[in-house]
Amino acid sequence: MSLFSNSTDPSSPSIFRQIRYTIQADGVQMIIGFVTSILLVRYLGPEGNGALTKLTYGGNLLVAIASFQFFRGVPYLAHQFDSRSVRQWVSLGILFTMLLAFIFLSIDYFFLHLFTWENSLILNSTVLLYLLLNIGQKSLESYIQVKRAFDQYWYFQWVAALVKLILVAGMYFGLRSLSAPHRTLAGILFSLTGYFVLIFLAGLRFNLSLKFNLPSKEFITRAFQFAGYVWGITLLSLVLINMNIWYIENYLTQDELGVFGLAISLSGVPFAFTLALKKALLPYLIEYDRTPSHYLSIIRLHNFALLLICILTGIAGFYLIPLVYGKSFTSASWLLPILLVWTYSNGVFNLLLSLYEGRNRLKWPFNIMLIITLGFYITSYWLLPDKTISILAITYAFWGVLSMLLMLYGTKSFFKISLRELLKIRISDFNNLKLLW
Repeated sequence: MSLFSNSTDPSSPSIFRQIRYTIQADGVQMIIGFVTSILLVRYLGPEGNGALTKLTYGGNLLVAIASFQFFRGVPYLAHQFDSRSVRQWVSLGILFTMLLAFIFLSIDYFFLHLFTWENSLILNSTVLLYLLLNIGQKSLESYIQVKRAFDQYWYFQWVAALVKLILVAGMYFGLRSLSAPHRTLAGILFSLTGYFVLIFLAGLRFNLSLKFNLPSKEFITRAFQFAGYVWGITLLSLVLINMNIWYIENYLTQDELGVFGLAISLSGVPFAFTLALKKALLPYLIEYDRTPSHYLSIIRLHNFALLLICILTGIAGFYLIPLVYGKSFTSASWLLPILLVWTYSNGVFNLLLSLYEGRNRLKWPFNIMLIITLGFYITSYWLLPDKTISILAITYAFWGVLSMLLMLYGTKSFFKISLRELLKIRISDFNNLKLLW
């Protein structure tokens, strides 16, 4: 029994309506989030921003490891099974994610300190809080995908972003007298307020009940088969970023790590456009054995628009970073354009990944990520004692472009879609933009 209720006609404007609201929401969040990040980074300084970078990137990696990416398969599973089984899967996913995360954090605290800080119970508690909020938001968004309710969800997204901005501004102007350790803690806590507001407001609107029972054996088999590949792909992509940051911690100062963290965070801003489009597109792709022309048009528009966004972001960032964030972050201004090459490649890769997710054919993307991750670390190790943050950025860009090219080749071979259909923008594509409004 399908949970989908919208029209499945590929010419239906329903998908364009959903895309409109996802882009609208992410656009508002990007603008508000940019202002928020300025206040947050200037308040924390390079050292405090380094701690925030460790929390967010380390937390994302921990979620990827502990969650088995159970939420990513929800749209596909909801199309194959009943809603009760899906709720059971999500409920058990949240429970076991937090249990495994607590075990990993305990081991890390005593032996590794990749995710945790020594002798700082409060900061370590923020890691658990971040995990809970992060997995809550991801589960919520999978529900929104299934219900195709982005036209309702976007209100909560921009309200949450606005509340976070107001609270961070209050912190910036009202808590400047705090000592450095307390500033770091305050900055981390205030950076998480958006999650609280979003989950609370959406919880009031949608029926988000949990069911702690085991789904059927067939469901579990299909779910783990799908989630296993997605888990591997996501884990490898996060390892590509996070592990390398930890790898170079011994060779960089905390200030340099903060500068690199700012550059890589800003380079990820255009990627929000890809994620917004992918969230809306995936539930529709699941319903077709062959990709309709309207959806190929959306992919072409995405690739063209993302290229323009990355170019404009690189130019603006090069000139504005020293003015906006302060002279201590000047080095990030020339790192950003290099890392945006990685962003564009990653954006094309991830939108094409929707085609594979919609048909549960994930072996090729997994193989690509395995090759890219191994190649990246071999390159990094070979370059190591002389490696600087600029060489690191160039390494990201090179392997990002290679992953995109391999994904384009696989898509052409497996789905019989030509490169022209994926990349060459057409006049008719721009006519489809009218359907957004």
